[in-house]
Amino acid sequence: MINAPAIATDLPDSYSNLVNLENFVFGVGNYAPFPPEVLSMTNLKVLQAPEAGLTEIPVELGTFDSLYYINFRNNSITGAFPVELNQQFQFVYIQENEIDDISALEQDSLLTSIIARGNNLDFQDLLPFQTYFENINNGFIPGFYDVAYMKPTNMEFEDVILNVGDTYTMNMGISTDTLTFIDWYQWGSYIDSGETYEIFDALNPDSDGEYIGYAYHDVITNLTG
Repeated sequence: MINAPAIATDLPDSYSNLVNLENFVFGVGNYAPFPPEVLSMTNLKVLQAPEAGLTEIPVELGTFDSLYYINFRNNSITGAFPVELNQQFQFVYIQENEIDDISALEQDSLLTSIIARGNNLDFQDLLPFQTYFENINNGFIPGFYDVAYMKPTNMEFEDVILNVGDTYTMNMGISTDTLTFIDWYQWGSYIDSGETYEIFDALNPDSDGEYIGYAYHDVITNLTG
């Protein structure tokens, strides 16, 4: 029998004494919700905690006056980015979490780089950052913005049995406009675009298949940085 290495769940208590530390990295463990020892490191400038099993971003980090770089990628952080941390960061890396609101960062005038892909954000959450980064780039300030994809939200799957000759309409409940559009696929192959897709006069096996609708935004979906 081979024993797997234990997964770290706590930091040493002595780390609470590292009050003058400026750069701290920990991760690959399950430190949920957030290790309290880090909250004593009030002089941090850089804090990295990838794959650390975190479930929250503590509001106490808003009192870290020198903290400008955070990397909380690949955790299980849920909810909104705290409003208490809204005006201090230059680099924010929060990709692959369950965050559903980053509006607090709209007030962060220092922000030069954000990676937030793989969260539960929608087009309206992201549009202010598209505008912001267009403006700072026009001002010749380096910026990097990556929200290339988001986790599917409100996904619904339904098994439907149709008789020959039946008509069935699929609807994602999303309104399209000049920037937002929906593509429909059958067995992975594109078949149509529009708010709905309708099977007319069902024929077996031509109408059989797995149908999926994908919503896109003409600016944000293609944004890769």
